[in-house]
Amino acid sequence: MPREPDVGHMPPGHLERARRDLAASLALSRPGTLSAMTAHHLGAAEAELARHQRQGATGVLLCSCGYGTDNPIRFDAHLAGNPDHEPYDQP
Repeated sequence: MPREPDVGHMPPGHLERARRDLAASLALSRPGTLSAMTAHHLGAAEAELARHQRQGATGVLLCSCGYGTDNPIRFDAHLAGNPDHEPYDQP
């Protein structure tokens, strides 16, 4: 199996487009090595998109105290001002 594609640097919008393009390519490809590689890259893009969603990249960042915001700068400032607070891990 080839090494995992490096998609961690891609913003969510580019990842979503890559995911759509890879899915279309996979649907049109014939079975074989190239389709396996395309499926591998598609899986990496989907995993990275899921990681972004779990981290609140497309939603609200939540603190252990109940504070929430969709602004990462405000959230970091809240955590800096309250050192005993922790980010809430969203499912």
